[in-house]
Amino acid sequence: MALSDKLVTLDILQYVYNSLKNDISELPVIQRIMIGDMELLPNEDHVVELPMATQENYGLVKGGNEISISDSGELQIEAVNVNKLVQEDEDELIFANGNSAF
Repeated sequence: MALSDKLVTLDILQYVYNSLKNDISELPVIQRIMIGDMELLPNEDHVVELPMATQENYGLVKGGNEISISDSGELQIEAVNVNKLVQEDEDELIFANGNSAF
């Protein structure tokens, strides 16, 4: 399962935020909160904590030095150190550098 399949959409977060911000009597009552196939339950303080995403679990993500999140919610890789690239011995790695020449 890809990490992008585990992300919480901004629509869900906006709905939860609006539910807490506005007069609750005017909004529908939230019956269940699901992220993918995972149900989130409130704690003893009646708070539903949204987890951070992992390789195994759905959740939130945060941009950082190597990853950014566009306004549309898409993850973008900002930088990759070539020391982190792995390939099989029989494979060839080709860098396409636009108009630059070797």
